[in-house]
Amino acid sequence: MHHILIVEDEKIVATDIKYMLKKIDMTSADIAQTATDAFAKIQEKKPDIILMDINLSGEIDGVQAAEIILKDYKIPVMYLTAYADEKTVERAKHTEPIGYLLKPFNEIELKTNIEIALYKQKINEKLRRQELWLSSTLTRIGLGIIKTDAGMSISLMNNVAETMIGMTLEKAEGKKLSEVVSFFDLKKEKALPLTELKSSQRTVSIKNNDGQYLPISLTVQKEENDEEISTVYFLQDISEKLGAEKKIRSTEQLLEQTFQSLQDTLFITKDDFSIINCNPAGIRLFGYSENELVGRSIFLLCNDDREKIEQLQQICRQELFYSRHEFELYNRNGELISTEITLAPLRDENEATTGWVFTLIDIRERKIYERRLKEAKETAESASRAKSEFLTNMSHELRTPLNSIIGMTELTLETSLSRDQKEYLEIVHQSSLSFLVLLNSILDFSKIETGKIELEDTLFDVKKVCQDAIDVMKVQAFKKGLGLRLQAASDVPATVIGDPHRLNQIILNLIGNAVKFTETGYVRLTVHIDSVIDHKVTLLFSVEDTGIGIPEDKQETIFESFKQVDGSTTRKYGGTGLGLTISKKLVELMHGILWVESRVHHGSKFSFTALFGLTEEEVPELKGKIHNHDQIDVSGNMKILVAEDDLFTQKMIQRALEKRGNTVFCVDNGKSAISLLHKIKFDILLLDINMPVMDGYETAKIIRESDNSHSLSTLPIIAITAHAQQTDREKCLAAGMNGYLPKPIHITDLVRTIESFRRKDSTLAHIPVMDDKTRNEIQEEKYDLIAHDDENIHVRIEKYIEEVHAAIKREEHHVLERLAEYLLNDVREAGMHRIIDETFKLKLAARDATMKRAKSLFLIIKKGIENYFIQEKK
Repeated sequence: MHHILIVEDEKIVATDIKYMLKKIDMTSADIAQTATDAFAKIQEKKPDIILMDINLSGEIDGVQAAEIILKDYKIPVMYLTAYADEKTVERAKHTEPIGYLLKPFNEIELKTNIEIALYKQKINEKLRRQELWLSSTLTRIGLGIIKTDAGMSISLMNNVAETMIGMTLEKAEGKKLSEVVSFFDLKKEKALPLTELKSSQRTVSIKNNDGQYLPISLTVQKEENDEEISTVYFLQDISEKLGAEKKIRSTEQLLEQTFQSLQDTLFITKDDFSIINCNPAGIRLFGYSENELVGRSIFLLCNDDREKIEQLQQICRQELFYSRHEFELYNRNGELISTEITLAPLRDENEATTGWVFTLIDIRERKIYERRLKEAKETAESASRAKSEFLTNMSHELRTPLNSIIGMTELTLETSLSRDQKEYLEIVHQSSLSFLVLLNSILDFSKIETGKIELEDTLFDVKKVCQDAIDVMKVQAFKKGLGLRLQAASDVPATVIGDPHRLNQIILNLIGNAVKFTETGYVRLTVHIDSVIDHKVTLLFSVEDTGIGIPEDKQETIFESFKQVDGSTTRKYGGTGLGLTISKKLVELMHGILWVESRVHHGSKFSFTALFGLTEEEVPELKGKIHNHDQIDVSGNMKILVAEDDLFTQKMIQRALEKRGNTVFCVDNGKSAISLLHKIKFDILLLDINMPVMDGYETAKIIRESDNSHSLSTLPIIAITAHAQQTDREKCLAAGMNGYLPKPIHITDLVRTIESFRRKDSTLAHIPVMDDKTRNEIQEEKYDLIAHDDENIHVRIEKYIEEVHAAIKREEHHVLERLAEYLLNDVREAGMHRIIDETFKLKLAARDATMKRAKSLFLIIKKGIENYFIQEKK
């Protein structure tokens, strides 16, 4: 049963039509008297057909209503009319009505017209679906389709063809095909007239509307019926196919050329090892012709030698693919040829082995060179042993008379002598001692080369050995105006088991070189724990200077025997070039390594590691330290953001955390911190309270109110503050921070705090205010960290001046002494000679805790530095 909507402004007529529809029992019906009422009823229940009064009263007449219904609802409309002027009828045509029903009409007329209208609607809908399907198919098949009429004018073209010829159907329709597109042979040399394009498939090129050539596969089909004669052109783009074919041909040519030109032999065999092909290199190497090889087994090259056949079969059976095997094979004349064989399988798409590739390299010349090299090596080792034995014997032989010369000279110097005699004998004495040092170096060198040197295992104090080396070199350093100091980490064990004399020898050599090649500045020896395993500790020693530096291309050669950077260095500074060689060998005997970092005119840093035993007393103490050390290391691999405007504090935190394996980013205000947090995911934020642009409290508030998608609401925030009262702590926590660290920051507390958050501790223990002694120790640790800072020396001096002033105001004489030492080194390095003495006196004043004297010296130093900078700018 169908549903019909009657739109009629005369209620009696509408009711009469509804009654007739009910009587013929073919539908249900509904009535609307205006267009607005009709739209509402369509929304309520969509009808199958609408009977529309063409002269409907109201603001919208029947024709207008039909236009809206056709556009918005796609429902067929049949007009009801008693009369209509030509203008109305003309308007009604454009609404594409399904029919007209003239008033008055009877039941039979009504039923017949509705049935015809519904049938036409059904046919139209079917045609519409077929057209839709055809249009979609033509679009998706990937073929360009052009249809022309009997006069070769374009009547139809799908979107694929539009793309190919570079013109839309709207522009091309009605034009001659030859005006829109030209056909050529593939070489683009000859144009093809349309009459030559028969009803068969062929490959041609088309020149489109943009002047571009496109290779296509063309099929032409003639269509004839009673109404028209037409031609359909099917165009398939084959540019990718031709490109792929060209690439395959190119690859095949390349492979063939490679196969023919390879200098190494290639055999390609079937799965049963019968030869399919051999390149020219193989024919030259083995002397067989291609006909003699193809079809024969690869084992032909074993010349019926059962042992060789079994060895080659074993390589194939074990599938030792891509491994190199040295193997001797026979040529056609029965001569053995040394080769290196590599075996590789050939597989099909199912990974089944279909054949093999044997690559053979002729290694006869290499074998000759190896034999000669072995002989030369044995000769060189023999000569080296003879040289070392000679050096050892000569050193011992020369030591006996030299000892007598030194002893008798010293005895003579104790007698009454004239001034000239004493001067001459002192020269002899010093020269004899220098000669003895040279002999000892040669003896050590020869012992090392012959492997006869042995290390002691005795209990000794590492720090004392280091300090002894410093004391020996202090006079020479003082004469040159150099700073020379030792920095030993607090966790370095008091005693270790090893060879103190050889350790002292290494350190003395490195410090001696540093002092020798440094004219201004300082030399520093540092000692740290590198690692602790069981009852063994590896210590890291570094000797750093501000000397002449070493060019990068010479940094390896300085460890070679009798080598220095250049001849002029030897003449200017003296030396044999054995010191670093001996030190490197001794370090290796101590299971360590020696290396250098240096830049010309920026100084050098020689570092080495050495392994020592631990006493039973030291192990438990170190274990506690090791535990803390492990705990610190565990916090590594974290991504930490530091928001701090003080450059010194920034550097200190960054160095401390990066040394423990973390990645640290630094910004100097809260606004920059928030910007970076939205770009990078961090594990923790260290946030200074007092910063420019945006302070810590405002920054924390914005972070906590941020969108949860950035995970900022749960980001751990640690406040960095110069205030350490309970109220300050409460204020930080109220602002959304998880904890706080008071300045000055102790590295241990910093790492412990971060570690607690890595372990997701629920609360952060309050870090108490330090007493003066602890505070001074923390300050010293802080300045130890920044002492190696790489920034501009002038910036560093200005920072030190600020910190010196602060230390004087706080009367922290321990911190002041350390700062004065660093300032003294930088003042010397910068060449500020006028204030070197005052800076040294400042250090002494700090040591004696005479802060009044320190204050007056500070004013002189500050004024001198300011004058120096003013003069430098001029």
